[in-house]
Amino acid sequence: MRRPEFKLEEIKHDLRSDTLRVRQMAMLSLLRGAKEDLSIQSDALQIFRTMLDFEQDPWTVTQATVGIEMIAGPSEGRHAWLTLLHHPNAQIVAHAASTLTDPAYSSILMEILEQRPDISIHRGVLYGLG
Repeated sequence: MRRPEFKLEEIKHDLRSDTLRVRQMAMLSLLRGAKEDLSIQSDALQIFRTMLDFEQDPWTVTQATVGIEMIAGPSEGRHAWLTLLHHPNAQIVAHAASTLTDPAYSSILMEILEQRPDISIHRGVLYGLG
């Protein structure tokens, strides 16, 4: 059975939707597509970078960061994770912190506990620290 054609333009359109669920599904499709099809990774990386700058939904922007790390590598991935961990939106910080599994971020997560008093951030950091 043939895989359906990947529709990058449709995903770009859906990522601009006002409907959160539509944006989330588009991000998931883009992430899956970038894993399976190396030919779209350059375009996908640009979209992930744009989402990192503008998306306000914690899950969607965290998935964009996963995509950046997957395509651009650990250095740019680290920069993207640090962007989320220092984001002004507490929900984004909390979600990013709870998603991290790399022990290299432990000291940064401990600093966030001291610097950001928001309880949702503390929960996310503690979950991320395990």
